[in-house]
Amino acid sequence: MPEFENAMQSTVERFSALFGDNPSGPVVMVSLLKFKPDGEGEYRRYADPMRVIVEREGGRVIFAGDVIDLLIGEVSELWDMIAIIEYPSIRAFMEIVAMPEVAAISVHRTRGVAGQLLLRVAAHPEGARLTP
Repeated sequence: MPEFENAMQSTVERFSALFGDNPSGPVVMVSLLKFKPDGEGEYRRYADPMRVIVEREGGRVIFAGDVIDLLIGEVSELWDMIAIIEYPSIRAFMEIVAMPEVAAISVHRTRGVAGQLLLRVAAHPEGARLTP
């Protein structure tokens, strides 16, 4: 089973690698979130205005929801929430996360989130499929 580290920030190396990666078209990020005790409300103070910013910049929230149960596998603790966000491009994602208004609301994310995994995903060329 793979090991993982639940973190709050990307490493410099991972974030820098995005600058050199310039695929055409939209990019989708899947966020697995773990809240601090009573941190979900604080996170919402970040997420609600962030959604407005993302949509204003041409992105969209594809899905956001609470994790309810685990059906396959074993983990010591479940994630609290999953969000799937589509950005128009890598460049748009990078510009959004660097905005001063995002920095201003990020204090609420820091106060509410204990850790996060952020996954960049790519669609299969033939579209959604259930088998490899």
